[in-house]
Amino acid sequence: MTDPTRRKLLTGCGAGLAALAGCSGLSEFGDETDERPDYDREAVERAVASVEDVLEPDAFPVGIPAALQHHHRDRAREYVDAVPDEPGYPNGVIASQVAEDREAAASALNEDASGRPRSRLETWRNRREEAATVMGTHLAATGEIGRSDVRALRERARSRLAAFEADWAYRATDPVEAVVVHATLEDYVQTCRRQLHTRAPFPADPGKSVFQAGDVVGTVDGAMAVAIDAVRLREQYRSGVDDDVRHRQHLAGAAARLGRSLSRTASDLEEYVDVEPDEVFDGDLSDTPAETLFRDTSRTVEWRSEQAEAARQRHDPATAVLAAGHGFVAAGALEAVVDAIEGGHYREYPSVDDIEAAVDGARGALEAAWDVEPQALAVDIAEPALLSLRGAAVHVREHYGGPEQAFVQALHAEAQARAVPAATAFVAERLQATGPD
Repeated sequence: MTDPTRRKLLTGCGAGLAALAGCSGLSEFGDETDERPDYDREAVERAVASVEDVLEPDAFPVGIPAALQHHHRDRAREYVDAVPDEPGYPNGVIASQVAEDREAAASALNEDASGRPRSRLETWRNRREEAATVMGTHLAATGEIGRSDVRALRERARSRLAAFEADWAYRATDPVEAVVVHATLEDYVQTCRRQLHTRAPFPADPGKSVFQAGDVVGTVDGAMAVAIDAVRLREQYRSGVDDDVRHRQHLAGAAARLGRSLSRTASDLEEYVDVEPDEVFDGDLSDTPAETLFRDTSRTVEWRSEQAEAARQRHDPATAVLAAGHGFVAAGALEAVVDAIEGGHYREYPSVDDIEAAVDGARGALEAAWDVEPQALAVDIAEPALLSLRGAAVHVREHYGGPEQAFVQALHAEAQARAVPAATAFVAERLQATGPD
């Protein structure tokens, strides 16, 4: 039997979905039939255009100094400057490609980075990695780099990461901040480890495999960049707090409790998880938004549960807590979608007005979710909803799936966003259940 608290969590996002019902027929791009009439592409693009303006609030507890971004930008410029505009290699094809890659990397350094500070920092790390890749390719083509050089770079990155982990006590002012800050640091550590263990080896003869050599150099330098950011971000956070305590064991306990609760929640919805629509609903849902929406929400519950378990298994407790929050959001979205489909909604193809209404509904639900306290936790728990909403614009912009899929993405975003307040309250309550280590 579902306990009252978790039942409230599951049903909290149901309101509002029915307002988006009553769809009229529209086809996918270029797929006109009697059931799927043609529509104006520009009108659909206008219907989803407001998605591009959606930017979540910056509630991250750490103010990220511009100096961190500038460090990666300056290092990237050094890498680009080490490569001539017109490389004079004997192999003209390689020279042409390196010149093209250099121009792209140099051009990116003159562009602003957008999004939240963490996103901007990631953008500059990526640009640095691209520049390092070009430089590595150039050095391989000119015989100026070998395995020992890459090995030394890899060891420096490993040492930086090891020093960070040796002094990592998950200090924070309270459990919620511990989750938000240290989940980001866990992500950095996992990224660094993954890049340091890249499967592609540095070639024994880099002159014969210059692009593989460049990729390895870029990947390893990218690992160094992530390790640097992990160290500096933690230092920045701790410099701004007067009384921080250790929270690692506390977060591990909370992650375990939330994982068990998520498992029970998924079990309560077992009849809807990873099953075909015709096993659940009356009538034929084939080729309708309802079919796609149900499949998306149904499969997400299991996937999120697996993510939470994987984070616990690799001993990333902050990530495991957030992943559990995402799992509760997925469960709430699934139950709301099931209720809506059982009520007869989403069984016809969307009009442009329907798509625009779905986007507006998702935006409103997200904005409400971002106002929930504790805000930093709510913003992170709402991330899947934001990604789903952005997916609506991507489907139209990339001509992938057409208006139906954009409509489904927006509906999925709203369903998830409406589940965020209850999920955030549930996770925050469990985090506060016991004290720090």
